[in-house]
Amino acid sequence: MTFPNRLLAVAFLCGMISAVGCVSSSERIAHSTNQVRALATSSHDRFATIGSESVKPSPDLPRITTEAEQGMKEQKAILSLTDRIYIALTGVEDETPAWFRLVVWICIALSIVGVAFLVWHLGLGRFISRWLALVTPAERGKAQMACSLLSSDEHHIKEHIMAMRRDDPAFDRAFRQVAPLGKRGKQEKKK
Repeated sequence: MTFPNRLLAVAFLCGMISAVGCVSSSERIAHSTNQVRALATSSHDRFATIGSESVKPSPDLPRITTEAEQGMKEQKAILSLTDRIYIALTGVEDETPAWFRLVVWICIALSIVGVAFLVWHLGLGRFISRWLALVTPAERGKAQMACSLLSSDEHHIKEHIMAMRRDDPAFDRAFRQVAPLGKRGKQEKKK
């Protein structure tokens, strides 16, 4: 082989490598799939020919042999192409569409709003605050008002406050936090 021929061969090989390297994995898969389909169709026709020849009273054995050999070559080519497809699949990545992330965030937000609505609607918020022994600002305000009313000597105001403390444990906790020790009422003195 002369130098210009070698140079042409190297240039041709470099061109083929760069051309093959520029093809994406999905394009390789599509191209190989089309070739597999064409070879499978051809093999199907060959098997049909072999089948029709084999049932004749005097089958054309050379034709059957030729069709069988060509069919085997096509099957080898199909196997080779499926190997290429398998290798090309490693270069393909699953990609979630951009709109899908937005849908996920919308669903999360709607779930949070739904849970908050259920907690509010079913009265679970008040139950949870009582269970955790939390004193809300509203309860604290009621307790401050009741504490200021204790300084008066009217008996019915004190009874009302004691009834409020007895009926509402959260109010009672808030009242004990706010009221000075000397004005907590008769129930506190008994304890």
